[in-house]
Amino acid sequence: MKPKTKNAVKLLVKLLLTIIALWIVARNIALQQLGELLLSVNYLWLITALLFFILSKVISAIRLLEFFKLARLEISLKYNLRLYWVGMFHNLYLPGGIGGDGYKIYLLKKYFDAPYKKLIGATLIDRISGMVALCFLLLLLILGSTIIERLAPFSWLVWLLLLLVYPLSYLKFIWFFKSFRSAFIRTSWLSMGVQSIQLLSTFFLLKSLHVEDMIFEYQALFLFSSIIAVLPFTIGGVGAREIVVLLFYNQLNLEEHTAIAFSLLFFIMTAFVSIFGAIPGTEPEVKSN
Repeated sequence: MKPKTKNAVKLLVKLLLTIIALWIVARNIALQQLGELLLSVNYLWLITALLFFILSKVISAIRLLEFFKLARLEISLKYNLRLYWVGMFHNLYLPGGIGGDGYKIYLLKKYFDAPYKKLIGATLIDRISGMVALCFLLLLLILGSTIIERLAPFSWLVWLLLLLVYPLSYLKFIWFFKSFRSAFIRTSWLSMGVQSIQLLSTFFLLKSLHVEDMIFEYQALFLFSSIIAVLPFTIGGVGAREIVVLLFYNQLNLEEHTAIAFSLLFFIMTAFVSIFGAIPGTEPEVKSN
């Protein structure tokens, strides 16, 4: 099978899985009630959530620039921000939310003729750094919510994982990404800032849906669903998050329609911000020195 045909088949399979996931969600919720909830949002809180989300993406782009510098790729912050938005746009329809990274690597190779190995390494370690911070915050939310009561027999494991997340992450830098080791502390703080600000964004998003209780539980379920959405099963993670919500909302005593609306609103907010990456001229013609 030719590469183009193989890629097209993969894309069609993922599109089919996305449609099936959304169909399952639609069959298990009252769409009218979900629609009424979405229409009743508090727009002041929603705009606040949007602003914090944008801020988190700016810091995320700054973190990626730190890794690019260690890869000896000299680009401006302005160009990197614009490139980051291009990647976000392509992540909307490419599988697993990582396809945009491949497109960024393509552009950097095109304009700067940088080694693919260095570009892939910088992009991969950037993704891992963000995931480590996300997992750390997820464990904190579990410990600070009623979820830990349901995991009582395994609470020691949650504490152990919390203590080991960053030491194991540092070992990863030493063993697999030696050339990026000097940026570990700096980028770890940036990653924590990114994920913490996104948590604030989700807090305001929940406030826009008039949620007053179980905030940590909603956020923990959202972070867990975000981890699952990274897996390349659906297009841009759409449907994957909602399936996770359907599977676990009841165990956490969360309101089903609010949990689904929360997930959908976050995707809509992401799509709205990402769409600016499609504006002509967003991919500047930058020449290497």
